[in-house]
Amino acid sequence: MSAAVPEGSGNFAAADALSFCRSSPDAVVATIWPTAAASQVDVARDWLVKSGAEVMYESEVDIQKAAGPLACMALYHGEDWLETNCW
Repeated sequence: MSAAVPEGSGNFAAADALSFCRSSPDAVVATIWPTAAASQVDVARDWLVKSGAEVMYESEVDIQKAAGPLACMALYHGEDWLETNCW
């Protein structure tokens, strides 16, 4: 298992990562959700790397409890099931 990647680490600064994601058709954003423990993040990162992905930027985001549903709605925007599933 790999060592934990420090917050904001990778090959890019946050602004560079955002710019890359907006402009690259090959960019993918992976969200380890919800409340993933460090070991879960390590497992997900290892799987991505073993699958051929390169983690360009990684950061932890603290989402307050009241904002959880809004964050979920933003992450799954456009999915048909979202509006019919428990909200």
